[in-house]
Amino acid sequence: NITGLLLVHDHMIMQFIEGHELDVNHLYNKIRLDPRHTHITTLSTRHLDNREFPDWSMGYKYLELPITEEGYFKISPTTLEKLVPKTITEQTQMLINSFQHISQLNT
Repeated sequence: NITGLLLVHDHMIMQFIEGHELDVNHLYNKIRLDPRHTHITTLSTRHLDNREFPDWSMGYKYLELPITEEGYFKISPTTLEKLVPKTITEQTQMLINSFQHISQLNT
């Protein structure tokens, strides 16, 4: 019952996790305890009436994008514009814009 968005560029990752609060907290704790993840920072937590990525399962693997050897897709500003639903909140858009900026995707 978890949906969301996982953005990866080089070694930078931003993940949006949405679902029932207990499910999200359980997953987030698993991520925090996983030694493969470092420097985890929570940027925002909030309650929404509707999911922003309702059709995006975190287990989704098939993407029509270049996949790296590690199994991740790398994003470009054009790819990101195509992937992100137009119905996301302003706060989510600001977080994605920040990710683009700090990962230097908008250069």
